[in-house]
Amino acid sequence: MKMSLGRRAIAEFLGTAFLVATVIGSGVMGERLANGNIAIALLANTIATGAALVALILAFGPIHRRASDVCTAGHLLIASRSEWTSPSFQ
Repeated sequence: MKMSLGRRAIAEFLGTAFLVATVIGSGVMGERLANGNIAIALLANTIATGAALVALILAFGPIHRRASDVCTAGHLLIASRSEWTSPSFQ
């Protein structure tokens, strides 16, 4: 199933936005739960970020499989290493 460029771009934008929100939110959550224990804060941050990343890949993977965020997709396109019409973008 071939997805339109607009739909793939929206998926890239939403994936990046959710990932940024997750990383920031998990950092705040880790600090609040850890009560000063850095190891617990890092563990909570890692688990929350990893779980969110898996969810984002499963949610947006069928739409756009090649790149995981807008910056990567833009860099690949500008560097002419990829084309929007390549099989991995379909």
